[in-house]
Formats: sequence, C-alpha cells, structure tokens
Amino acid sequence: MKSKALAEAPVTIHQRQTDRGIGVEHLLRSDNLDLDRVDIEAEFVESNPLDPVVWSDRIADTVDIPFNWLATEDRAYELEKAKERLTSMVKRHHEHSLQTEIGRIVDEVCAKHGIMNDHEAIDPAKQPAIFAEITARLGAHSVGIPHQQMLTSDEIKRLLRP
Repeated sequence: MKSKALAEAPVTIHQRQTDRGIGVEHLLRSDNLDLDRVDIEAEFVESNPLDPVVWSDRIADTVDIPFNWLATEDRAYELEKAKERLTSMVKRHHEHSLQTEIGRIVDEVCAKHGIMNDHEAIDPAKQPAIFAEITARLGAHSVGIPHQQMLTSDEIKRLLRP
C-alpha cells in the first residue's frame, strides 16, 4: 500500500493530507470525543413518527409502534413472482397487439386496392403494389413512425361525400 487515506493521529488543519476535507478529527483532539472520562451523558432526541413536528427524548415511552412486522418472514420471492407474472402479461399483450395491428394494416391495404374478402384472389398485376405498401407500413410501424398517406383531390372529395 503506497499511502494510507486516514491520518495516524489528529493533525492541525494546515498539516492535513492533500485532497482531503476537514474532518472532526482535525478540529478536536481525540480526547474531546471520548465521553467516558467526562461526567456527561449523551441524550438522543427523536421525532414522533406520528407527528414529525414533535421531538422528544422520551418518544419511545409515549408512542406505541408495533414491531411484529420484524418477526414476519421475508416474502421477496412473492415480489419476484409478481414481477414475472407482470412481465409475462406485458409480453403477451405486446404479441397480441402486434398481431392485431398487422391484421389491421393488411385489411386496410387490401380494402384500398378493392379486395374486401379474405378468400378473394389478388390480381397478379396489383400484388407488387399491395405487398410494397404492406411492407412499408409494417416497417414504419415497427420503428414507431406514424402512417401518412398522400391523397389526391379526387380521393379527398370521395371521402368527404356523405
């Protein structure tokens, strides 16, 4: 060990070690902290846990705090089990939501191209356009980009007709 982090004995402030703050041991001699030789009794003042504004050295005698929880068994495993169940639920929800969204995108694109039935054959001439749009929308969805569709004035008029 090259050097020790603590001083061997109390030192004056101007002799302190470099890169160290000023501690109690720098300001007081070691005897000053040893109350065995002095006729002084340490007194601890605590706040009332039921009313934190009230402080007293006799709070333990006036407030009855049950400590039976100390005798209960550690149930950390229950938290781990709950965490596992919650993680499983979120995973299941994500998988279900993803399948639902994929289905919605495919249905919208097919409807846009005039395919209204799951059993209806797709015109081979329309297949590249349909697959390209589905692929683009699924890719955008997977990275969180919202779907945007450019509409012609005729499409807007058709959508706004009652």
